[in-house]
Amino acid sequence: MMVAATYLMAYYTSTNTTQLFTLKRPQKAGFSIKDEWYTMPVFKRRSFKIIHVEIGQHNLNIPKYCMNFFDTLLKVSTAIDNSKDALLFQLCISNDVIPISSSTLSSFNKRFIRRYHPMTDDRGNELLPKISRFRQTGSQLSQINQGELASSIILGNTPNVIQKHYTTGNDHDNNKMLQETISIRYEQARTKEPINKIKETLHISTLTYEEYLKKLSPNLKVSANGTYCSDPFGKKSKIFNKRSSKYKDNLTLACADLLACFGCEHQVIIQSLDDIWCLLSFKENLEESLYLHIDSKHYEDNFKKTIDFIDKEILPRLDKKLIKSSNYKLVNEGRHPLWKDIDSMILS
Repeated sequence: MMVAATYLMAYYTSTNTTQLFTLKRPQKAGFSIKDEWYTMPVFKRRSFKIIHVEIGQHNLNIPKYCMNFFDTLLKVSTAIDNSKDALLFQLCISNDVIPISSSTLSSFNKRFIRRYHPMTDDRGNELLPKISRFRQTGSQLSQINQGELASSIILGNTPNVIQKHYTTGNDHDNNKMLQETISIRYEQARTKEPINKIKETLHISTLTYEEYLKKLSPNLKVSANGTYCSDPFGKKSKIFNKRSSKYKDNLTLACADLLACFGCEHQVIIQSLDDIWCLLSFKENLEESLYLHIDSKHYEDNFKKTIDFIDKEILPRLDKKLIKSSNYKLVNEGRHPLWKDIDSMILS
């Protein structure tokens, strides 16, 4: 269990093996009711400096189960060794507490992964979890989504180290792509045919950068009411496309009926502080619009169904601490910028 936790920690933090093995169990750090995270200092010998491994509060990129995993890890680690400066990852064998090492990981891969959960890669080769691969993958994803500076901060390296060791990619894939490029250029020079035709002849499939980013990111689109839509360009968006055709041709719009989101099968709720704050701001804006209506019946016809759905179907299913933090932010910072003014509301 602790070996599996070590791999999960490497996946979530992109930390290398030496740092993971020397991590000491952290104390929970809560700086306010709305911020909560864990921080663990560790000495990096080769660069002679101290870096900090951090686990932050969940959002769309750091899911809730990440924090739940870390809370469970702390409980198990404390049960194994409750001393003040104990290591985070340790094993208890025959009542002896020993730290996890590289040999422990290798033994786990051979005795458990190979036997009960064998895995293969795209080329059919044996695939085993490896901390260095988690680190390199985390580096590549952070470079794609946030840039080299963010990647260097996450890994605790300088930009020069990132460029030298984490930006070259897979040698096998690099050689394969180079060979395909040479083949395409050779055929193009020989036959004088366009590149797309040659790709079809050589059976070379192409993944564009835009398609690659689309595969990496979740298929969710954020709405102004604090929720997400899993199918923003589906059947329900057709009515908006028909309306837009009156003003501009070939314009594709996503479904934008904020009230119809509630109860829709494509609606997704992300339990993050900012999203729930936006949802509560939207709800408060609806409630405040009462004085703009002709009478209470006019108000109920417009918004009662939506408000009841939020109160009865959404909020009871959310984490109570998260709701408390979101309400705290709503009271102290005011409504979300999208719903600051009652004029944001459109009445019918």
